[in-house]
Amino acid sequence: MLLLGGTIGTEMFAGTGEALAIAGPAPLLGVYIVICILVYGVITATSEMSTFVSRSLWFALGWLYFYSFAILVAYEIMAAGLV
Repeated sequence: MLLLGGTIGTEMFAGTGEALAIAGPAPLLGVYIVICILVYGVITATSEMSTFVSRSLWFALGWLYFYSFAILVAYEIMAAGLV
């Protein structure tokens, strides 16, 4: 779930309305399909990598992921204000 939420991001939801107004629904749907294929590849590669790495590294990466979200809170609030 963390990988999926980090991959989607706020800008994907905030910029959808503008892209829909400019290009229309068909190209937007095509782009979403391409992005879903890329996200699937990233999630699959990350899940396969988890079997080759020790638990202590995943613990450290979990804390780094938490810190990255703590730093980006201001950006998320600003993007929510633009919607």
